[in-house]
Amino acid sequence: MHAILGEPPDPAAIRRLSQDARYNSTMRTTCVATMLSGGHAPNALPQRAEANVNCRIFPGHSQEDIRSALIHMFGDPKLTVRYRSDAGELMDQGSDRKAMVPPPLRTDVMDSLRKVAGSCGPARP
Repeated sequence: MHAILGEPPDPAAIRRLSQDARYNSTMRTTCVATMLSGGHAPNALPQRAEANVNCRIFPGHSQEDIRSALIHMFGDPKLTVRYRSDAGELMDQGSDRKAMVPPPLRTDVMDSLRKVAGSCGPARP
């Protein structure tokens, strides 16, 4: 973990941690299809299909970076990938603003948390 937080991050450590599903998804942007819809009748082939893909964007990437990556990954010029704002508005392009790296943890807050956690006794099964 310490090796991937270095400047620059250690590529060997990233490869090693990427093999573990618990860590793999926390080290990069992840996208999941959360809603699917298609067709107009239960006994007919669908003429259209739609998916809502929800992405947790890793710091340093923008909405548009991820939308463009999805377009490239799907590789189908007939497919439309649009960005849905928090208000539900569909747009042909997402923001180019990069997701921010979270600020460092405050020592005074973390020291207080450690003190409280230490006073709780051992964890119970």
